[in-house]
Amino acid sequence: MVILVVDEKQNENLKFLEFGILDPKIKKGWGPGVREYYMVHFILDGEGYFNGQLLKKGNFFTSKPYQKIHYFPKPNNEWHYVWFLLKGDGVEDFLSEYGLYPETGVGKFRGVEEITKLCSTFFIKGIKTVNSETAINWAKLLCSYNKETSQGENVSVKQKHLVRATEYIQGKYHEGISPKNVAEFVGLDEKYLYSIFKAYLKISVQEYLNNLRIEKAKVLLEKSDLNISEIAYSIGIDDPLNFSRFFKHIVGVSPRKYRENLK
Repeated sequence: MVILVVDEKQNENLKFLEFGILDPKIKKGWGPGVREYYMVHFILDGEGYFNGQLLKKGNFFTSKPYQKIHYFPKPNNEWHYVWFLLKGDGVEDFLSEYGLYPETGVGKFRGVEEITKLCSTFFIKGIKTVNSETAINWAKLLCSYNKETSQGENVSVKQKHLVRATEYIQGKYHEGISPKNVAEFVGLDEKYLYSIFKAYLKISVQEYLNNLRIEKAKVLLEKSDLNISEIAYSIGIDDPLNFSRFFKHIVGVSPRKYRENLK
């Protein structure tokens, strides 16, 4: 899955192009060849080769523009990774700050499990683009685990709160939870949790919950034969009329019309 970055500010010093997470079903590699931008890959599981070197879970590899590269998964233990692409004069300074620009182009990173969990908050079905401000916050959040723990410090408490909150939402959205329920689960003041979501994801807790419910509803409208009331209940909304209004407000068409358009 790939999310493209829409850079409204046209920041040429540090410009993010895309974020992606490898579909485990895709087993092909890339190269030999060159790319015109910087690439950073975090290996979350499995093994693979980058320029002839065997890498595995907890390794990263970084490539420079027009550097000849070749990478592919190890047979029978295909890797799973997340990546981002960027370019600009400030890239090397940015990556060096987080220990991600070694001379060899490969190394070990910290926070594998935390980064894996964060990916579930970034890569939600239906989200295809983000703005440049969100992109740089995503990158800083991913990279900060490596920087902070490399200095012998604890991973940011705010980041831990964010991961716990999004995990709770992913598992409980269908039970009609609200931002207040999320804050109570994490053990934070609701306004403080709101500020964490806005700082890192650029959306509120309610917006995150709304987006997730909408995407789950779209899947059910497409892949199931449940009626509108049953779908509403399945995503945590008891009143089908409220669900229809909610869906139309965000998507632009009613659930029924959305299903008809699919056909």
